[in-house]
Amino acid sequence: MDKILLVNSNSSVENFLRKSLRLTKYSLTSCVCNEDDVLSHLKRESYTAILLNIKDKDSLRVLSTVMIRNPIPTIILWDGTSSFKDDILTSLQLGAIDILNLPLDKKITPTQKNRIIRAISFNSSLRVKKISLSDVIEAFRKKSIPDTSGITKSFIKNYDELPYYVVGIAISTGGPKALYSIFSQIPPDFPIPILVVQHIIPGFINMVAERLSQTCNLSVSIAQDDEPLSYPKLLLAPDNYHMIVVKENGDFKIKLTSEPSDTLFKPSADILFSSLAKTYKNKSICVIMTGMGQDGVKGLREVKSMGGMILAQDEKTSTVFGMAKVAIENNLVEKVLPLNEIIPTLTTLLKT
Repeated sequence: MDKILLVNSNSSVENFLRKSLRLTKYSLTSCVCNEDDVLSHLKRESYTAILLNIKDKDSLRVLSTVMIRNPIPTIILWDGTSSFKDDILTSLQLGAIDILNLPLDKKITPTQKNRIIRAISFNSSLRVKKISLSDVIEAFRKKSIPDTSGITKSFIKNYDELPYYVVGIAISTGGPKALYSIFSQIPPDFPIPILVVQHIIPGFINMVAERLSQTCNLSVSIAQDDEPLSYPKLLLAPDNYHMIVVKENGDFKIKLTSEPSDTLFKPSADILFSSLAKTYKNKSICVIMTGMGQDGVKGLREVKSMGGMILAQDEKTSTVFGMAKVAIENNLVEKVLPLNEIIPTLTTLLKT
């Protein structure tokens, strides 16, 4: 049987998971949220994954220690309370790879049981990279929000003078950590808007935006309907809406829509990329990054047919090499880049 280590001090959580994993190939071992206890278990046995209760007092310290010394795929357990969202985002930056929302106050349904089993099955097969002490310090470090009040349309060149007018990004599993990394590098004079579709559990995208605003030199926010794209900023698609761009009276602006309603993801990168192809023609740069599945690939076909530029994150720096892999295999990508070269490449492309 595959052994799973549950790091948790809540008996209700343990009971819920034992019932969910009954008659499966997974064997659950429980230990308290203590660095020494966790490391002792990892030394004695080989575990395929860790389930970590984010509400335990030392959960982030334990996660940091595991990821520095003996990295194992770690899934964060959360009961849906808003007070722990900030800790969850920190855990993703420290290397946790997924979040499981456990409705402890409800009876376990077959759908919930299958969701838990699928999450463990998929994430336990991933390779997890070690982090350094400096990564831990960065995850906990508090920075002041940069002053963006002086950014106006006059700050940048006229759109007509630039080779590209917009950047679109598709990202999923491992996304928050990757976004924090690349946007901490972005120069303050980056000249065009950046639009991001991040697949994440509902209720967290605002927290991702808040974290990004602490290190990014651009204005960062959740996209609003009819929001103009007249100056450089970083916009993230909101929960449960597709983000597209239209051109009205010569000006580019955001539109949020619930249609189409039958997409696997909402927001969908396919929908964003398709709109960029239609609206910007050959003036868009699209980047497909870490994440499972193939959302974005269909839209990239339209971007490529219109002459837009397409970049992909490489396998080595991806938490999950899925979306980008499919795009590369379909010959849609111009450049395959490690994480730390994405922003420098975008900057270079905008100077040519």
